[in-house]
Amino acid sequence: MVSAPILHVNGDKVDDVSRAMKLALAYQQKFRKDVVIDLVVYRRRGHNELDEPGFTSPMMYNKIKDLPSIAKLYEQQLISDSILSASDAESFRKAHFASLDESLAAADPEKYQPPELEMPRGWNEMRWPQEGEWKKEVETGFDPKALREIGERSVQVPEDITVHPRLIKMHMAKRLQSLEKGEGLDFATAEALAFGSLLLEGYHVRLCGQDSGRGTFSQRHAILTDQKSERAVVPLETLRSSPPSGANSKAVGTFEVVNSSLSEYAVVGFEQGVAWVTPKLLPIWEAQFGDFNNGAQIMLDTFLGSGETKWGMQSAMTLLLPHGYDGAGPEHSSARIERFLQLTNEPLSRDKAFVPNMHLVNVTTAAQYFHLLRRQMKREYRKPLVVFSPKGILRLPAAASSLAEMDKGTSFQPVLTENVTDPSKVERVVLLSGKMYYDLSKQRAERKLDGRVVFVRVEEISPFPYEAIAKALKPFSSAKSVMWAQDEPENAGAWTFVMPRLQQILPKSRKLQYVGRDAMATPAPGVKQYFEEQRKSIEEQVFAGL
Repeated sequence: MVSAPILHVNGDKVDDVSRAMKLALAYQQKFRKDVVIDLVVYRRRGHNELDEPGFTSPMMYNKIKDLPSIAKLYEQQLISDSILSASDAESFRKAHFASLDESLAAADPEKYQPPELEMPRGWNEMRWPQEGEWKKEVETGFDPKALREIGERSVQVPEDITVHPRLIKMHMAKRLQSLEKGEGLDFATAEALAFGSLLLEGYHVRLCGQDSGRGTFSQRHAILTDQKSERAVVPLETLRSSPPSGANSKAVGTFEVVNSSLSEYAVVGFEQGVAWVTPKLLPIWEAQFGDFNNGAQIMLDTFLGSGETKWGMQSAMTLLLPHGYDGAGPEHSSARIERFLQLTNEPLSRDKAFVPNMHLVNVTTAAQYFHLLRRQMKREYRKPLVVFSPKGILRLPAAASSLAEMDKGTSFQPVLTENVTDPSKVERVVLLSGKMYYDLSKQRAERKLDGRVVFVRVEEISPFPYEAIAKALKPFSSAKSVMWAQDEPENAGAWTFVMPRLQQILPKSRKLQYVGRDAMATPAPGVKQYFEEQRKSIEEQVFAGL
């Protein structure tokens, strides 16, 4: 329920409509609250040029066709009140129609010249990327000393705030320990470092979503709540109110954390609008679980994927969609990677240059996530980013990173490979993406197959990193088999997207094998036993024959 006043007004009464609009705007501006205008009107014509409403509502439209138009009613009222003469009204009508005719003629495609529009709020500082420019690395590293201070500030609270004791031990103390060592930084810490470093560089960060302050998996805690008064504080905001030594408070960006309602359609639409306000803003929408983006599908199709193509509107809109197969069932496992891949404009041919309309990633280390967030702002143009964000590896020690991996001179890597002592002894190369890497790495160690099986992680799925993958595969040319492995069913995930592209990299004599679940009508099974059986089957197929 929205507790808002409602103004009912007859659409035929022009002055009343104007008065209602002014009243509503004045109310909204004074009280900063919602107000509803119930404008009572009717449709005079059909939905389009071919539609005739009399087909289905003949009695009503027999009455409507005899009613005078709103313009005619208002004209009669003005003449009756001696505000306008009949001759003046006729002159105005003729002049207006003449103006419309002139505009119609000027709109002839053969003559029309689109006007040069001024780009507001800093967008004139952006440029259009060149074809193939996406392949270039963008340096996104930051000074480790400054990162350490940002990390410490991310868990500092005023003395009068009593933090939950579990958070002190499991979140705050653990973060401070990892920062002191410079190692073991988890995803949430890397995210805080990315946010804080962008703020110090003058960029703004807005994080909005479902449980975004705490984080769906209780990993973020960007907002800390006093256990006695429920007063909430956002530690990273102090970077602006009390900037580190050498930083100018006026140059530090703003940090907003918004816990939104479970209304994906409305919220994503609003956040997309915010993303167009300024290129200095990193706008992020986070779903509670990845498949919640279904509720915003219209916004994603209409604006996120094609807004730049249709209207020339660049956007750094970033989606965090928790994705991963951990037995949670059909509705909380998949962010529907396959659907987002369909939204990309990537050509099927490797040789065809293009400018990607968005980036889709499934990263496996905290440092990679850090660099991705910073890359959104450090380029001279803006592109949407969809992160199929982790769930089970958020705190996994193997997925943690060091400050050195975020130091100056470092950047995001679209492909991660493994160092092998003797590449000639590698019998199988398995390409994959996401958390599955850690599950299979553990199995490989247990089966004592290190050195015989190599995993190549495709961190950025689109635009497809042909050159980086080819470079990663080159040392293992003598391998007997090459596989693509995924947790998702065969008709989902990245398989149908990567398969024709990987075949353009591999020699024609080399067959690419698929390992994953069979095609399914749901993203994942709803019965735990079936899920485990499928998981074990995938593991057996990956290592079969070795």
